[in-house]
Amino acid sequence: MANSEQLLQIKKGVNHWLGWRERESYILIDLREANLVDVNLEHIYLTKANLVKVRFRKSNLNHANFSGADLANADMRQCSLVDACFMYANMIACDLRGSNLRNANLSQTNLIGANLRKTQLNFADLSSSQLQRSNLSEAYLIESNLAEANLSYANLYEAELVGSLLYKANLTSAQLINAHLSKACLIQADFSGADLRGADLRWCNLNRAILRNANLQGANLQGANLQGTVL
Repeated sequence: MANSEQLLQIKKGVNHWLGWRERESYILIDLREANLVDVNLEHIYLTKANLVKVRFRKSNLNHANFSGADLANADMRQCSLVDACFMYANMIACDLRGSNLRNANLSQTNLIGANLRKTQLNFADLSSSQLQRSNLSEAYLIESNLAEANLSYANLYEAELVGSLLYKANLTSAQLINAHLSKACLIQADFSGADLRGADLRWCNLNRAILRNANLQGANLQGANLQGTVL
């Protein structure tokens, strides 16, 4: 359970919280299972905090800093998280359905099994993140950075990945049915065993990508660069 004193402090608002944290900087933040639904915590600073199973649903968390925090199983549905920072955070099984993470920093974040269905991740940095078995169906990832991310067994059904960077990304056995990947950079990406049926791969750069045992039935490869691609 959440530390009652800390919960009281954060409910007084961001300005109060930041002042309190400046005075009590040595305290480890423990807000486990706290109810922070539909609150305004824009610019909140919660680095390295214990936020396991916290309920943030519908909250304003724009520009928040969660770097290094433990957000396992947190409820972040329909949150506004524009420009938020999650670097090195643990977000295993976090529920982010319908949230706005435009331009968020999720680099090197653990998102294994997270639910990101219909999330807005346009221009987000997900480089080197762990997204195994995550649900990104119908998510918006236009011009996002997924370089060297692990997306093995992820669900990317009808995901919007137009112009995204997937350099050296691991997409083995991922579901990419009807995904939109036109003009994406897929250099050295590994699609071994991936399901790409009906995927839009027009004008993609698939230079040295691995497509071994991938299902490309109905995929559109018009104008794609297939130089050195392993089929």
